[in-house]
Amino acid sequence: RNEQRRSVMLLALLDGDTPARETAGILRSLGLAEQGPYLVVTAEMHDSGEDPLPQIEARLRRAGIGSIWSSWSAEHVGLVAGATEDDLDRAVAIVADAATSRAGVSRAFASVASGAHALDESRLALLCVPRTETGAHRYGAAPLDTLLVAQPDAARELRDGVLGALLDLPEHEHLLDTLEAWFDADGGATEAAARLHCHRNTVGYRLGRIAELTGRSVSVPADSAELFAALRATRLLA
Repeated sequence: RNEQRRSVMLLALLDGDTPARETAGILRSLGLAEQGPYLVVTAEMHDSGEDPLPQIEARLRRAGIGSIWSSWSAEHVGLVAGATEDDLDRAVAIVADAATSRAGVSRAFASVASGAHALDESRLALLCVPRTETGAHRYGAAPLDTLLVAQPDAARELRDGVLGALLDLPEHEHLLDTLEAWFDADGGATEAAARLHCHRNTVGYRLGRIAELTGRSVSVPADSAELFAALRATRLLA
């Protein structure tokens, strides 16, 4: 019953339509500050039902940061209240360290009246973590990724339009890994080769193969931008 009560209170705080007088009373009853800054965190539940953020409320409390959490369907959702922006930065680091699944964190906001919008931000931020990875992503940290996950149909069209011929090849993962390593290395073939544990000539060959298949070269800024966006769409929508 206590868990159900907390879930109802959290829903009221993040509803957006709850009267200010009621939200103030809920915050007081939970021992949370009536004025922000706040964050909303959404973590993806495991199929097993395992907690995706083990002991997160206690871990935050030990750091002097208040929070309330509840599980809704496939999500574990929390409202985090800090005294300062530094508190929130520490909270994000604690969430990232605790996460055993994908988690998204909203931007900071001053009033729980903005909670519904912050919940949407946290859900989009969660989708900015590729399905094959775990960890926390903060809304706004990667604007292009946010745009892609917010418009998945357009992102798929971009991916297929830019990389379509390449994705049909059996060796497409090698080519995508090379493209990703090249971007991560800021266009340095030697560093990209070191990341991939191959010869720099192999990197050059694969980039040439990508250009042949897509009609876009990493040496042309506009082409490079399209390749990067299509690569991110591939990773996020996999």
